[in-house]
Amino acid sequence: MIKNNIPNKTSILLGKNIVYLRQSSERQWSQDVLAQKMKTDKGYLSQIENAKRSASTNYIDRLCQVFNVEPEELFKNRDFKLKSRVNSKK
Repeated sequence: MIKNNIPNKTSILLGKNIVYLRQSSERQWSQDVLAQKMKTDKGYLSQIENAKRSASTNYIDRLCQVFNVEPEELFKNRDFKLKSRVNSKK
């Protein structure tokens, strides 16, 4: 769990990249689809995407396998304006 409920920059970046990769034009996956592929709970995935929980290295490895990417792709700085809702106002 994230200390004091304040997400760190790494957790925020990971969450944004998960959303970015999941919503990419080649995938267009919902959280439900990714959760099924990850064999995990959608609520847990949502918490990771919204930087409310920290992901373990095993979880990150599984994300890499499902997305077929190297770990650095999950921590890349990108232009998230159109893709990610993490830290955006609703």
